[in-house]
Amino acid sequence: MSGIGKFPFINASDEKINFDQLTVGQQETKHITLRNYSLVTSKFEIEKINDDGKDVSFALSQKSGDIAPGSSQKITVTYTPTQVGAFTST
Repeated sequence: MSGIGKFPFINASDEKINFDQLTVGQQETKHITLRNYSLVTSKFEIEKINDDGKDVSFALSQKSGDIAPGSSQKITVTYTPTQVGAFTST
């Protein structure tokens, strides 16, 4: 008996996204690409760091989904600062 295991492998195009210094009310959008390098469909889920729901500065176009083998998924990240002088890291 023999078998071959296939495991999902997803990689993000960027580890960090740096947004310019923005004033309250301004908005900037950047993109991350998730790529599935495996031979099987891979599921993904993006979770925010627990901040008790206080920080609404970041919005994602998609927080979960499936990526087909050898495919990629573009995620749009929108940053809109809500407080003056605050530093946000997610």
